[in-house]
Amino acid sequence: LTMGILTSKQETDEIKERLKDIDNIFNNFSKGQESIQKILESQNVAIESLRREKDELKRLLDNSPRNQGSETHEDTIRKLKKENSELKTKLREKEDEVANLQYKLNKSTREPVLVYMYASSMNERISNAVRSELQSILSQHVEATRDKKLEIVPLEDPKSVPANKPLIVLCINASRLGTDVEQALQLVTCSRSVTVAVIHHKEYHALPPQASEKLLHSEKIRELYAVVDIAFLTNKGMYACDMNNKSLEKLTNFICEFSNNMPMHY
Repeated sequence: LTMGILTSKQETDEIKERLKDIDNIFNNFSKGQESIQKILESQNVAIESLRREKDELKRLLDNSPRNQGSETHEDTIRKLKKENSELKTKLREKEDEVANLQYKLNKSTREPVLVYMYASSMNERISNAVRSELQSILSQHVEATRDKKLEIVPLEDPKSVPANKPLIVLCINASRLGTDVEQALQLVTCSRSVTVAVIHHKEYHALPPQASEKLLHSEKIRELYAVVDIAFLTNKGMYACDMNNKSLEKLTNFICEFSNNMPMHY
């Protein structure tokens, strides 16, 4: 690289010296108009040749590596930086596409979380309506907040639920809370994989002020994962209220402990 620079400098200096010589010749021609006229007439070809040589040498000087190298180098760097930036942008776009495709693939192939649901035969009409409503809302909530697929399996016999699988027991609060819950759990093996959802078929202003979990103290209740309260009306379904919001979140946490189909940790 150093030798190249020195050679270019030497060539440039020689060109400049040659230009000086040519300029001196032209200067000498300018001394004495009569002499120049005679010389021009006799040496027209030589002068034209010198002019062409001068133009060629000037062109070589203008296009020499010393005059162009710095500018060309900067242009090349700018071009490479621009290309690099464009390639990085395209790479990020492709990475986003791959991540999105991977997410969709995982979402479509992942195993759903199985949840079992049982309701006693008492007031079957309301039980079926609540089960259908809770199944729909709970599935949407788990999907939206935990990005998990949910499959709710209704049960006729609560003893048929596989071990360590989540079971939601529906209990309609029709009379005394303790009696209703005991009846709902009559055929259920209570454990940490069971949650009771107490259904309050009441308007908002008539809902109980205290959570059912705080009012129940039997041995069976202490073995459960949780007791939650659901506000429900036949013509409104699970309507929007603080009680339902808290219960949906609690049920979601309960379900997600089984998301990997692993046994419960006590």
